[in-house]
Amino acid sequence: MPKKICQIICLFITLLLFHNMTCFALEKTTVSVVFSSDMEAYHQAWEGFNEFFKKNGVNLSVSTYNLANDDPETVILRIKKEKPPIVFALGTRALKLLKMRVGEIPIIVCMVINQDEINGANITGVTLSIPTMIKLQWINENLSQTKRIGLIYSIETAELVAKISQDCKKSGYEVVAQKINSGEEITWALQKIASRIDCFLMVPDARIYFPKSIEYLLMEGLKRKFAVIGLSSFYTKAGAFVSFDCDYQDIGRQTAAMAMKILNGQSPTDIPSESPRKTTFSLNLLVAEKIGIKIPPVVIKEAKEVFGR
Repeated sequence: MPKKICQIICLFITLLLFHNMTCFALEKTTVSVVFSSDMEAYHQAWEGFNEFFKKNGVNLSVSTYNLANDDPETVILRIKKEKPPIVFALGTRALKLLKMRVGEIPIIVCMVINQDEINGANITGVTLSIPTMIKLQWINENLSQTKRIGLIYSIETAELVAKISQDCKKSGYEVVAQKINSGEEITWALQKIASRIDCFLMVPDARIYFPKSIEYLLMEGLKRKFAVIGLSSFYTKAGAFVSFDCDYQDIGRQTAAMAMKILNGQSPTDIPSESPRKTTFSLNLLVAEKIGIKIPPVVIKEAKEVFGR
């Protein structure tokens, strides 16, 4: 048989084998799932993840672990023994554990707050960080009198606030920012900036936001009549004017699409982390009334949750 024909036949067989292996991978695969806790949002994200694979005809064989109950060392030992093609981490606690102890298996992650948490050669995923421009667009459309936006931050979120400030300035807003060391300093920080702002944008900073500091911020917003833009519907219910949330099931589906790329041979390094592609918002009508903001019925109808009716 001529050498050229042999080469063509060998190439055809190789491609056929590769195709069969790919099809098999897309029909059935194994995944280890690590929950940081029993938080309902994690389970919603997992439902979306699982749903994506079912809709794409992939049967998942799943080993599930929950750090609320399972010993971390045992979880790591079992995952290393199972050697799944991918590990799905839900939340920061799960990610930190896997990042330290599992370097040889691709890790796909969601339900973490900051983009910076998703780093490492074997890690990619979707954050909970809603792009600032989405919030600014909503403010522009619904709080037209807003000219100056207040921010309070610590060293933990200095880089994030720098990016937010850039987005605010690009959108035509003046930024009034104050750096503090801890939540205990929020009283004087607010006193310093409150008279110079039209609304206040919270940032995800555990160093400065805890129950008492949040309560003080929300009370000052009512007293001084500036709108507080919260981090989730929890804050809206507690007294923020509006908050933006993620669609947790869709985050699960979004993460699953990235996982599928890894299972098809793409390296996590070549798959950039993403922000949520779907967002919702919640409103507090009682707060709006007290600070003098009129909300059109169409905007109220668009809100996922409405408090203070």
